[in-house]
Formats: sequence, C-alpha cells, structure tokens
Amino acid sequence: MIKKVFCIDDDLMTLKLLDFKIKSSFFGEQIFKFNKAEEALGWLKEKTEHHLFGSAISYPLLIFLDLNLPELNGWQFLDKFTKDYLSAFPGSKVIILSSSVNHQDFRQARNYEIVIDFICKPLRTQDIIKLKENFFLRPFFKEK
Repeated sequence: MIKKVFCIDDDLMTLKLLDFKIKSSFFGEQIFKFNKAEEALGWLKEKTEHHLFGSAISYPLLIFLDLNLPELNGWQFLDKFTKDYLSAFPGSKVIILSSSVNHQDFRQARNYEIVIDFICKPLRTQDIIKLKENFFLRPFFKEK
C-alpha cells in the first residue's frame, strides 16, 4: 500500500470517488485532496521549508492530477513541481487523471519522466488493479 497519495482535481465528486476507490482497494493509506494545484504546491512548500536538514521528508509517492484546473492548470503544476520540488521529493510519480481525450495531451504527458500513466476519468477498479502492476508501484503491493 502506498503511504501518501495526493489527489488534485477541482471537481469535488471526483475527489470523493478517488478517496473511496483508493481506500476501498487498499491502494493508499493517507489521501490528501486538493481542489487547486496551488494548495498542493503550498503543502509541498511548507514541508520543504520546515523539515530539518538531514531528516527524511514524508512525501506523496503518487499524485493523481487533473489537467483542467482553474488558475494553475495541470501542466503548470507539473512544470513547477519538476522545477521546484522534485529534488526534495525524488520518488514522487504522477498519474494524469483527466476527462481529456486530446491526443496532444497524451503526447505532452510523455515529456515528463515523472508521469507514469494517463487515465481517462472516471477512475475504475480495473485502473487500480492495473496500477498495482505498474513497474514503479509494484513494490508497494507485494504479497507478504
């Protein structure tokens, strides 16, 4: 199970569905929901500013990110996260969860090494099952 999961989406029903799916499928333990990308960046900024040098930061391993957000959109979040926070949270990966079916969005997502999947909304149980087999996430779901 993944310790910390971020969900960034401006639709409250999508955030509730994500929370339910992630918890009920034993995919994530702590789910942090943000309806603006700026709120998630604020959380990251606070964690990087307040941790003690040399101590481990407990960071989100996985970020579900909508592209169509007000103010700071998903692409802008990815640019800012990669530039300002990836060095502090090097294991973080992003899954784009969007209603977009624009092929340009799929191509653009491949430009970001931290993006490991692009899922069209809504998140389904079979998507969670597939994610548990993802190369980057599989170690968190090994049977003990």
